[in-house]
Amino acid sequence: MSPKNILVEISEIPIRKEGRNTDGLLSFVIEEPDFILLEGPNGSGKTYLLNLIAALTEPNTGEVIVDGHSVSVMSESEKLAWRRTLGLIPSHSNLFTSYTVLENLRLSAQLLGIKPNEAIEYSKESAELCGLSKYLDEKVENLSEGLRKRVVIARALVGRPKMILADNPLEGLDGTSQEQFLYLCTKLAKIGYAVVMTSSVPLPLEIKSLRVINLGGS
Repeated sequence: MSPKNILVEISEIPIRKEGRNTDGLLSFVIEEPDFILLEGPNGSGKTYLLNLIAALTEPNTGEVIVDGHSVSVMSESEKLAWRRTLGLIPSHSNLFTSYTVLENLRLSAQLLGIKPNEAIEYSKESAELCGLSKYLDEKVENLSEGLRKRVVIARALVGRPKMILADNPLEGLDGTSQEQFLYLCTKLAKIGYAVVMTSSVPLPLEIKSLRVINLGGS
């Protein structure tokens, strides 16, 4: 078995509780592929960790290494290049609901600098991966919340990222839609993606391939 590629190393970052640092320190690595859940209540530092991983902020103590480079010494252009390898799933989808699924995906691809013809190809590829091929011509406003979340995932995939960061993606979804989302993330990890997601509550089902990093601060 070939060794996994380490994408991110988190070393001795303070664990937070109610928005403040504690005496505890957190260290872990993100590999390719991987499926990680950062679980903890509000104020435990979940979004802060995502921002560290995305090189959007620098640690005051400890170290964050992305793609072999310490975030603290990277130039802004190097940080931007790293962010271009990430697919982001925000807590709020911000889809263009009056556009079709394909139009949403194609626009996202072109905003990433992908050429128009390739943008369509990449969009259809990511849609197929997310089980959306038959919905390409449907307007987003006509889709269920579960299908809209799949569009958000597909949008994160159009740039063919190394890693997907999902900030509290289960919020607002019913039980069935949550299970579908988690199944899709498991599928992505199995085919080679690194997926890191956050949640304020335990997941509704057990996933054997999932690594849970508890930020409860208890």
